[in-house]
Amino acid sequence: MLRPRSLALVLAGLVGVAACSSTSAPRPRAGWRVVYRIEDHAGPTLRVTTQVVEVLPPYGARSVTYQGKPPGGPSLGGAAWVRGHQYLVDPDGTTHEVAAVAPGFAGPDAHLDLAMATALRLGLVRKGGTETVAGLACTDWLSHDPLDSADVALPSAGSSTTTCVDGQGRFLRDSWVLSGKVVRVRTAVSVGPPRDAALAGATPTPMPDAQLPVLVKDVAPSRLATALGIGIPVGPPGLHADGSSALLERDLSDGTGRPLREGGAFAWTDGRRLVTLQVQRGLVQPEPAPTTGVAVRLASGLAARLEPVVNGLQVQLLTPRGLSVTAVGDVPERELLSWLGGLRWDGVAGP
Repeated sequence: MLRPRSLALVLAGLVGVAACSSTSAPRPRAGWRVVYRIEDHAGPTLRVTTQVVEVLPPYGARSVTYQGKPPGGPSLGGAAWVRGHQYLVDPDGTTHEVAAVAPGFAGPDAHLDLAMATALRLGLVRKGGTETVAGLACTDWLSHDPLDSADVALPSAGSSTTTCVDGQGRFLRDSWVLSGKVVRVRTAVSVGPPRDAALAGATPTPMPDAQLPVLVKDVAPSRLATALGIGIPVGPPGLHADGSSALLERDLSDGTGRPLREGGAFAWTDGRRLVTLQVQRGLVQPEPAPTTGVAVRLASGLAARLEPVVNGLQVQLLTPRGLSVTAVGDVPERELLSWLGGLRWDGVAGP
């Protein structure tokens, strides 16, 4: 069985070592670039800005806001994601690493077509009509809050958001009403291919490990699964392994770096779709059972929670041995649940 803090030992031996466990993946699907006009009505006067979002699946994205209406004036800064790193983008274009991350969806990589299908079935949204925005057809969905800012829920009296989603699952327009007042309108004015293949800009020096609250190191799937005490997870049908990482969350508040939580992350892709699996265990206190989303029962008999998210669908569960499991994917609900229900969480020999 698993020895306490076994992943902490794995990580300690890998600091500063590049041990990539990725396999060759098929050519990724085409990326996209959307320019939005943002109208902010919350203040005493109307404020108009421009947001430019570029996505290079499966891991890359950048979102930068500019002063004034499109095409925009001086930069106000933003954020960028590339495989293994998240950055802040300064107004002058320089980037600063803010987090090391396991392979996963970039923040703006929206797959709301899948998310809304499940949300409608669960009674979390209402479906509206269709319209054309930036030359593309899209479908209106009515929710309480903007779909990229909160859990998906039905609108209430006086507060609602109408979001138009195109056939690729992207935001084309949303209008947010809070307490009977329009507070923000976001409208795509152009949609096209990305213009920048290096979305983070000039690659900055990574943050020192001592300053990172979460250590992320590439580890071979077999070694990672053994350290977690689980069977080696096999990806959903048609997807190929695309990396696995050990994770160690630490307490940096008192300067000790005391380990708080350890785990691992796995990713699978076919160059078009992406599914990630994160498994964690608390070292100071047990992991809590998930509370968000709707209760579902997997084929394995385990209880889980399903919810639509910007990147597609998310499923969370707590295994009998107290491992917290989170799966996120842009695959249909039935496929995601069937695959997750077939994974093994029984213990194996520890390292």
